[in-house]
Amino acid sequence: MTFLPNHTLRRARVPLPLCLAALLVVTGPLRAGTPPTTLVLDTARITPTAGVRIDRGAAPDGTDALVFNGTAEGGVPFPVSDDELKRLPGTELSVSFWVRIDRIAESRIGLGCRIPQHRQPRQAPIIVDAGTVATAFGSYNIYSPVEQPLATGAWHHVAFTYSMSNLTFATYYDGIPQRCGTLTPDIPAPVAVSSLLGPLGGKPFTGAIGGVRLWNRALPAEALLRFRPSPAAARALAAPLTAAASDTPHAPFRQWCTALAAEAKAGEPVSLRRWQFIAGVTRDLPTLASWARPLATGRLARAPFLATSIYPYDHEKRLPFRLPHDGTPTDTLETALARGEYESLSFMLHPLRNIGRLEIKAAPPRNEKGATLPVESLDIRIVKCWFNPASGWNTYFGGGREFPTLAPELLLYDDALVKVDTDNRANYLRVDYRSGSRYVDISRYGTPSTVPPFNYVRDPVADAPGPLPLPLPLTEGRNQQFWVTVHAPSNAAPGTYTTEITLTADGAAAGSLQLSATVRPYLLPRPMTRYNPNLEYLGAFMNHCQLASQVGMGKSLAHAEKRFLAEMRNMVAHNMLHPFMSGFDNESDDELTIRQFQLMREAGMPLQPLFGGSGFNPEWLGWMREGGSFENEPETYERLRRDFEKRIIRAAGRFDEVVGHRDVYFYGLDEAGPGTVRQEFAFFSILHKYGFKAFITSGVAAFANFVVDANDIPAHVSEFEARRWHLGGARLFSYACPFTGPENPEVWRRTKGLRMYMANYDGIAEYVWYEGHHIWNDFVAASRYKNFNIVYPTHDGVIDTVAWEALREAFDDVRYATLLKQIATAAMAADAPETATMGREHLFWLESTDPETVDLDAFRASAAQRIEMLAKRLPGFRSPAAPRARLTLPAPLPALAASPAQAGTSAGEGISEADARLLSAVLTDRARTEALHGRPRLRQSYLETLDKLTGDAARAELLVTLGALEADMGATSDALGHWHAAATMGAASTTNRLRAIRGIIGHDPVGPRAAAFANLAKTLPGVTTDDLLEVNLALAKRRKSQNFYDQAIPPLLAAAATSGLDASRLTRIRLELAATYRVLGNDAEARRIYQEVINAGGAAAQVNAAYRGLLETIVTPTEYDWVPTRAALDEALAIYNAACDKGRLSNQAAADFIALMAPAFIAAGQPGVIIGLGEPLVAPGAALKRSEAALLFEKLGDAHVALKQHAKAVSCYERVEPVGQLRILEKIGDNARLAKNFRRAQQAYADMVPMIDKEENKSFYNRISRYVVLLTQATRDATAPTTESVFDAPGDFGGLTLEE
Repeated sequence: MTFLPNHTLRRARVPLPLCLAALLVVTGPLRAGTPPTTLVLDTARITPTAGVRIDRGAAPDGTDALVFNGTAEGGVPFPVSDDELKRLPGTELSVSFWVRIDRIAESRIGLGCRIPQHRQPRQAPIIVDAGTVATAFGSYNIYSPVEQPLATGAWHHVAFTYSMSNLTFATYYDGIPQRCGTLTPDIPAPVAVSSLLGPLGGKPFTGAIGGVRLWNRALPAEALLRFRPSPAAARALAAPLTAAASDTPHAPFRQWCTALAAEAKAGEPVSLRRWQFIAGVTRDLPTLASWARPLATGRLARAPFLATSIYPYDHEKRLPFRLPHDGTPTDTLETALARGEYESLSFMLHPLRNIGRLEIKAAPPRNEKGATLPVESLDIRIVKCWFNPASGWNTYFGGGREFPTLAPELLLYDDALVKVDTDNRANYLRVDYRSGSRYVDISRYGTPSTVPPFNYVRDPVADAPGPLPLPLPLTEGRNQQFWVTVHAPSNAAPGTYTTEITLTADGAAAGSLQLSATVRPYLLPRPMTRYNPNLEYLGAFMNHCQLASQVGMGKSLAHAEKRFLAEMRNMVAHNMLHPFMSGFDNESDDELTIRQFQLMREAGMPLQPLFGGSGFNPEWLGWMREGGSFENEPETYERLRRDFEKRIIRAAGRFDEVVGHRDVYFYGLDEAGPGTVRQEFAFFSILHKYGFKAFITSGVAAFANFVVDANDIPAHVSEFEARRWHLGGARLFSYACPFTGPENPEVWRRTKGLRMYMANYDGIAEYVWYEGHHIWNDFVAASRYKNFNIVYPTHDGVIDTVAWEALREAFDDVRYATLLKQIATAAMAADAPETATMGREHLFWLESTDPETVDLDAFRASAAQRIEMLAKRLPGFRSPAAPRARLTLPAPLPALAASPAQAGTSAGEGISEADARLLSAVLTDRARTEALHGRPRLRQSYLETLDKLTGDAARAELLVTLGALEADMGATSDALGHWHAAATMGAASTTNRLRAIRGIIGHDPVGPRAAAFANLAKTLPGVTTDDLLEVNLALAKRRKSQNFYDQAIPPLLAAAATSGLDASRLTRIRLELAATYRVLGNDAEARRIYQEVINAGGAAAQVNAAYRGLLETIVTPTEYDWVPTRAALDEALAIYNAACDKGRLSNQAAADFIALMAPAFIAAGQPGVIIGLGEPLVAPGAALKRSEAALLFEKLGDAHVALKQHAKAVSCYERVEPVGQLRILEKIGDNARLAKNFRRAQQAYADMVPMIDKEENKSFYNRISRYVVLLTQATRDATAPTTESVFDAPGDFGGLTLEE
């Protein structure tokens, strides 16, 4: 070991990578007088042992190398003295060394690095894993895998830095940042240097280590990642580049090799990243040269890149820094597809220089007769590599969130929509707000409590419209994959269509690729099952696909419908024709359910069969979870069953009216066990009684297959299981094999297609199209799973992924198998023996296909060829059609005989004396009747009286009253029928007709009908402006209750325009109108109205409400990760001061205003403003009561947190009422812990544990309970409570006390 003075450091003069900018700021420059201690490995102090030798000057920097042959037991002790260790305390540390791995085997390298047992293919098998000194909270690791490739027998560079004072660390491989970030331990600790400087190498490590250096400072990247190569290393690197330049005819490739060789031979100080990049090119030269040679002539002879065609659905990641294993140099792309089919192919460009602007253009393909496919038939997108959790390629589990890893997933027209910072390992999503476009961090690691969700319906994220990509930059030596999709319309003429894909680099022509697409002379049928050619192989997606959820997120029916239609069209284009939907479960949702069916049909979906609707009574679920069962409470169970039957009867009528069939699978309790499914049998029998079907998940065939109609089996493909379910009369689908989430397209194409088809499955019912706390951020640890995304939602639809395209291919594989089986079966029945023999031969080939090993593209090509051969023998063959439901407009509800347009508009007639007496008797006696006999008897008395009345005027009055009673009783359909009759009676009084219309507006699930009755009100004789005002307000209220805020605007505008309104009432309406605009995101219109209300003056409460609304438009975030401007903060303070002066705010109102402003000021880095405004209101002796300032106390605590005043924050949080809220306890625990008040933190966390649902919030429960254990250990509390007194489930920690 040798110490070197500071001057041996070579200061780099290169830009600092972004992820180290903060590190450089906090560490500061290497100041004069405080040089870092530098420690280098002194090979003179090493005595070689068996299996180890010293190779002088062998490392790239000219230092000696220790060479290990894999037999060195125990490795080589690191030569370091106790005195030298004292000079490396580990509080600040940098490590740098060269390593050459000659054979990959699990082993220790040394210096905190090792080769792990489990490794990613074609990825460097190196783990940086340096531990710290243990504290009361244990130790923690500086841990980082390496993502870049490794070449055995080649030198690679490893470095890492650590700063205990700033809790920052960074790891590098070949000069490229691998993990840069901040640690969050409870007690910071130094690196355990004695362990770090343990033996080097060791059996079975085979390779070499050289250039070892350590510093007692966390060095900035510019000092750590630059070196001077040895002359020998420079010559060795340049030689193969020079040779390649001389014998490769591709001119741009020759120029590139020549320039790189000159750069390598220079021998000047160079960044490690650049040196290792050139070294990587040298290693890849044989492959690159083999690509360049055939491209030297043809369309790409002068192109500043090499083009290769690649298989689109490969199991291996297509990464920028790794050459594709199957790349074929080409300037021609070829594909074939059936009429109506989509077919994708892919090519990759390997740039030979930086290209600032690559443009791609293409005309629609044209055949030899001049016929042209539509413009949209050719689609070219960029395959975007972005960061996902390390495990995300092959699994839906969230492992590796702490180590983002690149994956080729998104298909974009606009490369700039997602910005990928490779040095910081971060993704940024562009959001095009009205205030301007900006990028938001979508790779922030955290939990649902620290990372807010993303509203994809409202936040304006959208890709370019296509069908061709926008210009994009390319980086020298970094591959860029492109995705080409050809669509042949169903009426396209068979034949070969061609076009040129022209490429322009920085304004100069760069050549072209010829695309050739052969359209086959047939249409593909819908996919059918292997075991039964009359049953469709169904593609269904569960849970997400609901119009109602999008209306709820965006509050705009018009926008939700447009977006939903785009989603359904996308599903149809990808063979997913049966998304789960509502089953008319709730009458209030009927309008959206019907509209959803209409949009699905408009998108091209068959609507038969249908999936969705609850297959049990939801009330039963809560009752059962509280211990109820049909054995011990048969009366309750029977009531639940009867209530369910009523709902199913209603649903049957609606399905009959809207889609004309009951081929509907109602969904049982999700993933219920056999015992729970047994309790559902009674509900399933009701479904069967009315012609519906029951669908369950993860069922056991022996218990359920004779009762249910379909089962969705998780994570399992088994022909034996399929046979068991089919024998019981049930269909078998698959989910979680895998869930959505994994990006690997091979998994999706093979498993969801031929693998399940050949196992006799009925298709997939997959969970879920997209779902996640933050739908674009996979690093939020909301559960043990990553986001379940196979597409990514945007403001106007979805962005496709490679996996989503692979799923389309999976079903197309089944469609080809279906057509081949259909035509082969028909051929076998033909009279001609040759035709029958050919049919048997082709069917035998299909049935003999092994879905595990078959080349799927070869299968597709062979199936297509066999279909065409058989088609020539059977020219009249037509594929049988799959079922398709009719779709009708909804018929009127029972008893709604007339429409508003047919209703009379006379002035009404008087009530006869006989009718008046009957009315008086029944209405006067109603309170007593209800009290003595209940509402059902009162309703019966109304109905009996109704039969006795002779005049419509009297009947209308009683119908209105009867409808109100029925609505209160929950009999909404009956109420609507009676109100409808009253509203359309020309002889009824205007007053009663208006009462009926208001009832219809408030309860009718079919919105257009409610609006029609609102229009009818305008035509009634003698109607007043007050009457119409009430109708408009009722209609607006109804629309908002349905989340149709966009449709509430017209009636509110009409109400505000009502003549003769007093000022107070007009102001109330205008405030409601402004609030509605705010919900829709139209803050400009809301601000205008609020300002007009303020200017008009009036009642203090209304003026203050306008001030508050105006303040909300300034300080309430309308953008993700919003940070207000200084101007916005100044305006907010001005509004607050004006409200105090003109609105005469009470102390409680002032506290509310300050709490409202707090998040904005804290986000802008000005928490002191909130503390200055708020603390006088809650100071001792202030008039404000503690209960009136709960929210203000919480926001003051948040402000102190922003200033890192954690003890003061705890004091504020402890004054929030009511005491003991879970959210506040977590804040108390977190801040007490950071303030080192471990006993208070322990108490807060312990109070939280019994309040957390450990099943629904497992990760949260585990995190908090772990804190309780650690804090108890740290405080050494001898009186710690036992497990049973803290945790709601004894045994969580083995029955130990928390101290133990």
